Amino acid sequence: MSLQSNQNKIFKELNTLVKKFPFIVIWICHEYYRSIEVIEPHLGFKQKNPEKRIKKMQKKIFSLIKIFKETKNYKLNFNQNDFFGSHLAFARRNENIYLKNKNFNKNRFLSNVKKFLLKRFRSLGLNENYFKGKKILDCGCGAGRFTYVLSTLRPKKIFGMDISKENINLARKIFKNKKISFKTGNNLKIPFKSENFDFVYSSGVVHHTQNMKKAIKELFRVCKKGGLIYLYVYGKGGIYWDARNKMNKLMKKIPQNYTQKFLDMTFMPRERLMFLDNWYVSHETYSYDKQIKKFLSYFKPNFIKRMREGAPHDFSTGLSIYKKKGKMIWGDGELRYLIKK
Repeated sequence: MSLQSNQNKIFKELNTLVKKFPFIVIWICHEYYRSIEVIEPHLGFKQKNPEKRIKKMQKKIFSLIKIFKETKNYKLNFNQNDFFGSHLAFARRNENIYLKNKNFNKNRFLSNVKKFLLKRFRSLGLNENYFKGKKILDCGCGAGRFTYVLSTLRPKKIFGMDISKENINLARKIFKNKKISFKTGNNLKIPFKSENFDFVYSSGVVHHTQNMKKAIKELFRVCKKGGLIYLYVYGKGGIYWDARNKMNKLMKKIPQNYTQKFLDMTFMPRERLMFLDNWYVSHETYSYDKQIKKFLSYFKPNFIKRMREGAPHDFSTGLSIYKKKGKMIWGDGELRYLIKK
């Protein structure tokens, strides 16, 4: 059977187990997610043969599913406190990582974030000296890690905006810097005047809004004429995006707080709880490269440049290494663009 056929069968089986054995569904999704990444997250080794690795993982999952299907029902009662809104859930997740995890090295983490971000910028022909004296907006900043890293590139001023009040309050606690201002706001109606920023950064955000095209239109509105927009949106095609979509629907049957507690209980590194972003977001839009470029051309930009190879764990890097096999697994990959208005 093909990878896709096996994957379809796995998620069909998991949907039958999710009520009886939510903990095993969490574990399987966690391990399977790791197997379909370009680089094994947090261990850092490249997959020499990603197709073989995925097939091996699928075989293990089928064996595990067989064991649990033959096991008696396990009664589980969720605590009512396990159910709360996604914005609050993500803020609590970030708080656990940044403030409550004694083993978390914030400086080392931010140093790695900066290294990967600069590698992406350089692959797009953008030198870090560009940011000196610029006014920047990080649109959809979450807890502010990219906002902080951008603030180290000597801008005149940087604003971090997020729809979550909880995330903004947390960002203010974690990152205290005179150059940074954090503000709540909606990507569909950015609370800044038109042509206000030299550089607008939007990484992994607009595809989570209810109207991605409107959110992108707002990025263009607040960017100055001649300014730059960095845009990252989810791609489409391949088994990765299909698996992600299936996990997103499956995991919503299990409360997020329960999932987080289970991963803690099984001693998963706190950094891996970033996976929760992928499982519990309320909305996701997937697009092909051609679709995004066609829509961006509507704004008549000076140029649109797509990143072809960035950080080691970026799908674009995997696609450049594995060619046809990479396309089968990651489809169009992650779509990262630099756009000049």
